[in-house]
Amino acid sequence: MSYREATAHFKMHKKLWKAFLFIVAIFATLRILENFVYSESNTETKMNRTKSSQLDHMGHDTKYGHLTGQETNPVTEKLDTCEDVIKQKNLLKIHPRTNKTRTPKEYYDLSWNNSKLMSAEFILNPKQICVGEVDALVMVLSGTKDAHRRYAVRKTIGGAGKFVDKKIVLVFLMGLTDDPSIQIKINGEMRGRKDIIQANFMDTYENLTIKTHLSLKWAMEFCPHAKYHLHATDDVMFNPYKLFTTLKDLPKEGLYYGCSMPNPVIERRSNIYYHIRSDVKWSGWFYPPMHYGFFFVITQDVVANFYKLSCMTPLTFPDDAQIAAWVEMLNIPVMGKEELCIHWIVVSNEEKMMQLFAHKEHKNMFVHFGSGPETGRKMLRMWKYFEKYYKLTYMPT
Repeated sequence: MSYREATAHFKMHKKLWKAFLFIVAIFATLRILENFVYSESNTETKMNRTKSSQLDHMGHDTKYGHLTGQETNPVTEKLDTCEDVIKQKNLLKIHPRTNKTRTPKEYYDLSWNNSKLMSAEFILNPKQICVGEVDALVMVLSGTKDAHRRYAVRKTIGGAGKFVDKKIVLVFLMGLTDDPSIQIKINGEMRGRKDIIQANFMDTYENLTIKTHLSLKWAMEFCPHAKYHLHATDDVMFNPYKLFTTLKDLPKEGLYYGCSMPNPVIERRSNIYYHIRSDVKWSGWFYPPMHYGFFFVITQDVVANFYKLSCMTPLTFPDDAQIAAWVEMLNIPVMGKEELCIHWIVVSNEEKMMQLFAHKEHKNMFVHFGSGPETGRKMLRMWKYFEKYYKLTYMPT
């Protein structure tokens, strides 16, 4: 082999070697990126376990003032199945229909049987997350692909309890995905955070009503002792100081509180993504008075009655309408005002929104960011502003 041939041969092998190293680097980078989302959460989990071990040794958790060594699972009776509920439907106090009633009469018949729907299994289930006294359960309806939003929710309202000296339990409910790679990530997220509830129904926007039904079932079965049930989507934030200060003066039973709409229009145009889909016909122009479905607060007795109705009433999408029907049937007052909410799409000035949300002279206590790639970052920025303002204003000197 001549010198020239040897040189060319060497250069060719050098190029092949560089290409091989480049491919290895790409695979390594992808692996790092895949694990990055969970690295911080896993670290926090280990820290929390260490802290929990220390607290168990000390016997006292200063964050909530509870004796952790004495906390055990609450003793509760087995949850009534839908078959049991249907047999006892006459015990439900349903408000009679009138000529002003907007909910279809088929709801009042209580003749639907949703036993198959409500028997859905929880494939991922943090059963022990509600151990001990729970002031509020935050049930967040989340999509399978929205890990970035769940991260933001954990970093924001996930720590709301420390601002109001309350034990607030945060969980995320979702359905199934047909993408194996996403399911692998969800499984990893559950291992790291232990706050994911996954039920065996397909996670689609149109299935939000099913998701709401199953959220009630989980709350009744695994967290029936929570004083308040905060129903939310993963693009919403609440001001804990304003909310829990307000709740002190509101009824402790029969509560349905949020951003109210007295005359919500029934959208019938099929090209609008939230147009009505229902098992029964809705007449007229309006749904019953309701709260925006992205956030509302109910007391535990309302959770119990909603669960019972979920077993034997038709299904209507959007889920806001389903809740509105139950509220009208039970004659529950719709407490709250629309101006309690701030909609990012309406108030696009971020600084103004931060002031409305954080400053205690304003009544606004909920922010709906909407879906989008920047939602998580917006939530984190607003919460950082709230924390800074809280330390300067709310905290006693």
